[in-house]
Amino acid sequence: MRTHQGSVRSDNQDRVLMARWQDGCQTAWVLAVADGIGGGKEGGAAAATALSAFTADVLELSEVSLPKQLERASLRANQTVYERWRGKEGSTLSAVGVRGEQRAWVNVGDSRIYGLNAHGDVSQLTVDDSLPLGRGLVQFIGIGQGLVPHVGLISPTHHLALITTDGVHQYVDPLLSALVRTAQRNSSALVDRMVHLALWCGGEDNATTAVGLLDSSQEGSQAACDVWTPGQHHRLVLGCLDAPNATASVRGCRQK
Repeated sequence: MRTHQGSVRSDNQDRVLMARWQDGCQTAWVLAVADGIGGGKEGGAAAATALSAFTADVLELSEVSLPKQLERASLRANQTVYERWRGKEGSTLSAVGVRGEQRAWVNVGDSRIYGLNAHGDVSQLTVDDSLPLGRGLVQFIGIGQGLVPHVGLISPTHHLALITTDGVHQYVDPLLSALVRTAQRNSSALVDRMVHLALWCGGEDNATTAVGLLDSSQEGSQAACDVWTPGQHHRLVLGCLDAPNATASVRGCRQK
């Protein structure tokens, strides 16, 4: 994962994380990106709140399918952000999840999710929630009532998932297939080149991109959830999530 505030904006309102844990006898993980909308003063806080609420909901053990779980988590994120800002702040939300053999995505806003196969072919899995001529969003996390998250399954032919904010794909989308092929399965090189290209083209917006390998071969911890944010690794003790004030408890149990 890579994120950069760009060359124009005074701060970075993009947020990105990966979380991995053990869901019963299955390994599960999510890779999620949120982009604070509209350049508001608290767009970054809205994006962080969206990711926190989304991840907390996904971590709850559930008997529903993975697509339903991601949809439910995005609705919780929407409600949490709306209750704090009443529609005055919000963010996009794009996430990919794997639980055992299930692989799915959820998307709200104009960040994008792509599927990459072993031959370097790229397929855009999502459709932007954008008004004509890019004049705003039809819906976003924090809009309140009426949110309809887009949810889908990921084809077995895709072995990598790529998430970008609009500060990246507005520049690199025409070149994405070439970038993927020349990276030769080097995910670090791919995300670096995408962000660098966005900056070289002017960097008018925050730029964030992340790649996830679509498998569940690495086992998670039964007692903890590993969370990665840019440059940091956190471990959340899952038992703390049962406390009345879950947010404060998670902060208290976090370890680098």
